Amino acid sequence: RLDADIASRRKAYQDQMSLATEAEQARKGAEGEIERMAEETARVRREIFEERKLKAKEEEEARQKAKEESLQAQAELRYAAVEAKAKAKEEAEKKAREEFEARQEAASEARRLIKERQVAEAAKKA
Repeated sequence: RLDADIASRRKAYQDQMSLATEAEQARKGAEGEIERMAEETARVRREIFEERKLKAKEEEEARQKAKEESLQAQAELRYAAVEAKAKAKEEAEKKAREEFEARQEAASEARRLIKERQVAEAAKKA
């Protein structure tokens, strides 16, 4: 009977040790799984951070490009306006010069006609 009691206690102790070993292995497995999950979470967070950083950089580059294109367009408009103004001024000067020359010719013609009339009247008188 004592042997049976010892055997029973030994069996209970071995079962308890087996359960403790299984629990320790389960705990280590869970810790390993938690660590892998933490690493995966960190990796995903890094990827998200890098994607956001890249997206922000692309958006900034797009804003900068749009700003440069806008400035270029403004410069082209200003240049076109200056060019149009210069052309209008040149046309106005050309027109004024042509009108002046036409008045000069008309005045010359008028002086020539007056002189001819004076010569003709002097010839009549003589």
